[in-house]
Amino acid sequence: MHIEHAKLGEDGRLTIPPALRQELGLHPGDTIVIESDGDSLLLSGYRAFEEVIDLAVPSQES
Repeated sequence: MHIEHAKLGEDGRLTIPPALRQELGLHPGDTIVIESDGDSLLLSGYRAFEEVIDLAVPSQES
């Protein structure tokens, strides 16, 4: 597990530290999925989210 600290900007923006962006393979323009459980946030790269959907929803190909 890799833990970093970041500050929320006045406009609500959060900058993901470079080390974490590199570790996760995130690039400018990538979509991030943000989940909340009421106490914390979980950020995931959209590619990882697509993989979960692909596993949960069978392909419609015939």
